[in-house]
Amino acid sequence: MKDVTVLPDTTVIGGVLSGEIDNQGTLRNVRIRVNTIVKGGTLEGVIHNGGLLQNATLAKGTLIQGGSLAGTVTGNLDNPALIKNAQVLANTVLKNVIIGNGTHLAEGVSISDGVHFEKDDANQ
Repeated sequence: MKDVTVLPDTTVIGGVLSGEIDNQGTLRNVRIRVNTIVKGGTLEGVIHNGGLLQNATLAKGTLIQGGSLAGTVTGNLDNPALIKNAQVLANTVLKNVIIGNGTHLAEGVSISDGVHFEKDDANQ
């Protein structure tokens, strides 16, 4: 899918996204290409991110693998999403997520309630 709007009450399962995606629904188990911007909506499952996720809600147990995040990114308090090998850009607000290995936080990232850091088993 390229340069589309995902309407409310719509779930996209699988596939590859490119261009500008206005997500008003849910994206599940998708791959986001480099130079792609996904704005808003809910993400769930495993998201292979090569682009930019902006102002997203992360469903229970979601894994964001790679890419960049900006705006306000909010997970689930009881089962927070895991962000791995990603870049969190300046002025981003994180809520109810786990910051995993390989994730870099730019200066000015705001860490709110419910944010934890993944434990590295090798260092326990």
